[in-house]
Amino acid sequence: MNLQLEGLVAGREGRAVVGPLTGAFPGPGLHLVVGRAGSGKTTLLMTLAGFLPALSGGARVGQEAWSAEGKVCLAFQNPETLFFLPTVGEEVTYALRARGQPSGEAEAAGGEWLSRWGLPAQTFWGRNPLTLSGGEKRRAALAACTVFRPPLVLLDEPLAGLDAEGQDSLLAVLAGLAAEALVIVVTHDVEAFLPHARGLLVVGGGAGEWFGDGRLFLAAALARPDLFPLPDWFRAAVAGLGRPPEEPPPWPTADALRSAATHRN
Repeated sequence: MNLQLEGLVAGREGRAVVGPLTGAFPGPGLHLVVGRAGSGKTTLLMTLAGFLPALSGGARVGQEAWSAEGKVCLAFQNPETLFFLPTVGEEVTYALRARGQPSGEAEAAGGEWLSRWGLPAQTFWGRNPLTLSGGEKRRAALAACTVFRPPLVLLDEPLAGLDAEGQDSLLAVLAGLAAEALVIVVTHDVEAFLPHARGLLVVGGGAGEWFGDGRLFLAAALARPDLFPLPDWFRAAVAGLGRPPEEPPPWPTADALRSAATHRN
C-alpha cells in the first residue's frame, strides 16, 4: 500500500503539533520519521493509527480516504502499555482470536510469530509478559502487534533499551517485515535504520522535509547539522571513509562503526 498524506495536520486537544504534511510513504518498505524531542513524531503515528483525529487535511490510499480500522498496528515505546492478558501466548493470539480465527490455528500462527521475533514458544508461551526482560517485552509486544499481518505497521522507538546484538536481531526481523508491509518507524537511532530505509520524513514544524532514501537524508544531514543531530561518533565513522563531494556518502563499514563506537564515550 502507498499512504499519501495531503495537508495532514496532527495535534492534541485541538492544538496543532505537526504539519501540514504532504507527501507519500510508498509500500512495502521501511520509512523513518525523525525529529527533535517534542516535534510531533508520536502524535503523527497516533493520528495515522486512528487514535487521534487529524485537525485538518487527511490521508488516502489510492483514491480512497485512509481508514485505520483493522489495517494497522501501533507499538508504543513502552511495550508494557500493550499487555493486558496473563500470558504471552494469550497476548500474541488475541488479535487473531478477535478476528474469529479458530484457537488451534491462532496458536500455531502465534507460536510461529513469537519465534520469528526471537521468542521460542516452548519457552515463553506460558510466561506472564510483565515478568519478561526489557528486550523480551519489546519482542513480545511486536509479535502481538504484527501477528495478524496488518498492511501498515507503526513503531515508536522499537530499539529503545536494546544492546547492539538485540538491535541487530530486531533490525533483521523488521527488514523482513518491511518486505511485505508498509512499516513506519519513529526513532532517535536513525543511524541503525538508515541502510534499510526506503524513505524518511524529518518533522519539526511546518511541512517537514521528505527524503526518497536514507542516503539522500544522510548527505543532507552531514551538510546541514541543523537538519537532524546525527551522533558525533556516527559522523566520525562516515567522515573517516571519505567520498567524492558530488556523491552520497557510503554507509560506514562494520569495522568503521565498531572503531568509532569504542570512542563514543
